Amino acid sequence: MSYYWSDRDLPVLTAIVQLYGDNPGVVSTEAIQQVSGLDQATVQKALRSLRHSDYFEVTGETLVGSIDGVCRVTEKARRAVRS
Repeated sequence: MSYYWSDRDLPVLTAIVQLYGDNPGVVSTEAIQQVSGLDQATVQKALRSLRHSDYFEVTGETLVGSIDGVCRVTEKARRAVRS
């Protein structure tokens, strides 16, 4: 479990918090990919893993399960990134 958190989920969450802090609004998955340095498939896996953890809200999801972007980053997300 810690492998996914440290190598996949935490870098994606850190990118989301950084991007949202720089420009509140919708954060695209492409921007998350660029900042995290992870490929799109890995970013999507992390977003699906994190989406029900009350860290952020998703802006939309395709029929095949791809998340379009995220918004409303929570204080819980900010604390998780700082710890």
